[in-house]
Amino acid sequence: MSSPYEYQLSRSPSDEILDRQTAEQLTKNYAVTEWNVYELDNDQCQEILNIALGSGNFFLGNWVESRPVTINGENLLRVKRAGSHDMIVVPCHS
Repeated sequence: MSSPYEYQLSRSPSDEILDRQTAEQLTKNYAVTEWNVYELDNDQCQEILNIALGSGNFFLGNWVESRPVTINGENLLRVKRAGSHDMIVVPCHS
């Protein structure tokens, strides 16, 4: 597996608990790491998902393989997109 991508967020961790999402939480993007939850804007969320899941098109020859992501030194485990209750589980390194 390729080396992890270190993503630096200038925001401090959120104190949100995503087990039972509120209406306000449904409108926001979140990144869940080993120890913290970070609120993301739409661009940050898309960038992190492109890195964590890969992007491009294999048939067009512009596929970029996925990489594990760390946010401020913490392994990224899941991403929640705005408008969804689903958590996207991303590959991580040990």
